[in-house]
Amino acid sequence: MRNKKFILAISAIMCMNIALSGCGEKASFKSSSTASSDVATNEDSKDQNAQEDELDDSLADFDYPYFFLGSEDGDYSYIVDEAGKCVKTIDRAEVYNILSNKFEVGEDKHSIDIEYSYGDIVFCSVFNSTTDWKKNDFYAVNTKTKDSVLFCEIEGSYYYNIDYYKGSIYITGRDFEKKFEFTDSLEYSESEVDLKDFFEGAKDYAIQISLIFEKGSYTRVFDEIGFVPAFNDEYKDEVLFAISKDGEVTKVPYEYQHSDSLFGYDKDGFIIYSYDEDHNFIKAELVDPKTGEAKEFCSDSYVYCKGFDNNYIYYIDEVYTDTYMMDETYYYAYDVKNGEEKLLYKKKRTPGSGYNSNYHDGYYINNGKIYFTDVDGSQGKWLIIDASSGDILPTDCVYNEYNALKYGTVEYDYSKTLCDKCGKPLIRAYQEYFVLSDEYSDHADEINKSIKENSIEDESNAFGYSDDDCSYHDQYTDTLTDTYEKIVWNVDIIKDHYLTVDLSYYSMGVGAAHGYGAGYMLVYDLDTGKKMGISDFFDGTEEEFKKLMAEKTVEYFNSPEGEERNNHDDIGDDEAIYHNAYEQAGFDTTHLDFYEDHVTLVYYQYEIAYYAAGCFYIDIPYEDFHA
Repeated sequence: MRNKKFILAISAIMCMNIALSGCGEKASFKSSSTASSDVATNEDSKDQNAQEDELDDSLADFDYPYFFLGSEDGDYSYIVDEAGKCVKTIDRAEVYNILSNKFEVGEDKHSIDIEYSYGDIVFCSVFNSTTDWKKNDFYAVNTKTKDSVLFCEIEGSYYYNIDYYKGSIYITGRDFEKKFEFTDSLEYSESEVDLKDFFEGAKDYAIQISLIFEKGSYTRVFDEIGFVPAFNDEYKDEVLFAISKDGEVTKVPYEYQHSDSLFGYDKDGFIIYSYDEDHNFIKAELVDPKTGEAKEFCSDSYVYCKGFDNNYIYYIDEVYTDTYMMDETYYYAYDVKNGEEKLLYKKKRTPGSGYNSNYHDGYYINNGKIYFTDVDGSQGKWLIIDASSGDILPTDCVYNEYNALKYGTVEYDYSKTLCDKCGKPLIRAYQEYFVLSDEYSDHADEINKSIKENSIEDESNAFGYSDDDCSYHDQYTDTLTDTYEKIVWNVDIIKDHYLTVDLSYYSMGVGAAHGYGAGYMLVYDLDTGKKMGISDFFDGTEEEFKKLMAEKTVEYFNSPEGEERNNHDDIGDDEAIYHNAYEQAGFDTTHLDFYEDHVTLVYYQYEIAYYAAGCFYIDIPYEDFHA
């Protein structure tokens, strides 16, 4: 349960477009000009199929004919050809295992981000941070030879991009760009891209760097577009500029207003959103960078623009429905030449698939086609739409696996709680529950009844309401209420005997500084239908259990990871940690998740440390657990 919604929500906010001003933090580097790697594992190399051999041969071509489909959340990334046919599959777990045999790259496969791949080489990154320290490590992995190398380290810079362009890898930040050229054996050369004229010309301006990163490196941007957008440093006035590679600064002849927002840009123009003084969306325009002429393409409601390509503007409209969490997502393409809007695709969230409607992760644009994800059976798959024809092309590329939809179905309960006195809506609640297929147990009906009873709860317990005062919810409306959501995060069958149902919940109050999320796991014996508790597995007394949990907690905080978090978050010394863990532990109070070869002791926010310290996950092998 490491990647829950209450963590993902923070990540989504951090991924939103942010502009850095000229006084941005300067990065420092550690890298070698030429290096070769040691073999990370002794596994035999896998045979490559004919398509992958053809792909290897194509690496000599200057114009790379394939397209990379990556994912921040999914387990797999892909190289596909122009027809969308999968040429190579990149398994995040495989890459993580190769790296972890040689480097410290985090606790699980989701600690690494798969950034790009060509041929047998996969490029990935690991982000490390504390309150006052940030570091990005970049690795190259050859999945055929199992070699790996750390080729670049960046300290002090959070915003970066990695781009494959014309046979080279570029790593770009606000005030730097580095170029790396690799051989199949992972030997590489490194050079600094000469952008001194640009950086000199841009030093007093706020470069819109997050918009650049939608396209890739500075080198690509200057080749394909010719300029970078910028504002005055510290946004002293509402003037939009274009800065070229030679550092020439040109004012864009457009009356940019304080309430406007630059959303994106391409060689065809700027996407500018206009708002009124109350921050309500008014319109979206395409602005010519040379003439300043503005062409309105959306004025009905706010849409999330994803970019330009082949005279089309692509955007997404997420429409709220009457049922909280069951929103609909519409994919559009706007033809700049004839002014027509095309609805390309519509999808609705699928219960049991987590937060699959997140279009920030699963969406690419390439050569007149959009690549995006949707649920197909028990899998999330990539689809392709041709913008000009509207044709939908299925692929065999899996974005994610959904065990809940493999072992059964997921239903949901929706409710809206009203104030007894004034009748205003107080809470919208969405709660999922798993329904096991009959083929997995003769006691499926009994198990399903228990699962529903232990999944659906009174949502008002998550909030403290006054029985006498209605003034605190005067501003509440049908769509502005406190919210409570519970989703089936994962389902599994372990030891061919036990069903585990992993539930995650999140509550958010109107006007609150932050929400609160946690979770729990239900476990059932498939042979008897019995709901299992900790005491059914632990071979000992509750007193012995409390001591074991306290000991394992202290052991964790004496590990390198635990010591680092303790040093940063000041959780306490061994005695204090032991006492706190011991007092919280109990057969009915401890959060334990059960897996094939271990249990995980979970401390949610506030349970052993303050909110900002986050959650703690402590793996305990079954032999130590006395199961």
